[in-house]
Amino acid sequence: GGNESLTKHHIVHYMYRQWMPDKIKNRNSHDVVIICERCHVDYEAIAWELKNKLNKEATGELIKQVDTSEFNKKKRISSLCWCVISTDKKIPESRIIEIQSEIKLLLGYHPTLEELNALAKMKHVPPTQEGIGKPVVDKLLTPDDFNEFIKLWLSHFLEVTKPRFMPVAWDVDRISL
Repeated sequence: GGNESLTKHHIVHYMYRQWMPDKIKNRNSHDVVIICERCHVDYEAIAWELKNKLNKEATGELIKQVDTSEFNKKKRISSLCWCVISTDKKIPESRIIEIQSEIKLLLGYHPTLEELNALAKMKHVPPTQEGIGKPVVDKLLTPDDFNEFIKLWLSHFLEVTKPRFMPVAWDVDRISL
């Protein structure tokens, strides 16, 4: 990966974490990492195979994939607009110009400052995948089950992406509930 177009990636996907007990789902800082957008897209395609395997084991069925491309585009536009209008101005001017160009490319036009503000503040609801992940999480009965499940995803992420720049203290075995 590179350092352009970085994005947050939740290693244990929301489709599972949303069904976990609060004590577990609220302790997710260890599974949020920053990766380049291209690596994120590449990883999600491979992670889909593991999601399907887990769902098949839990329900006997594969997951029906929902198209999230429009949602992802709107979310990206909103994030970029927020960078442009943010007041702390820690982003170099040259990068702001690049961001504005990407916004124009995604929208098809240069938005006004008023439009940038509105786009930055928009809330986007992902396409519904009702209940997906719940049958998998329902099979996790003990803290050890949850630990193993989380470690499965952390290990999968490391094996697939082979990241070069993980924090020094980041360790799959550090997880303990």
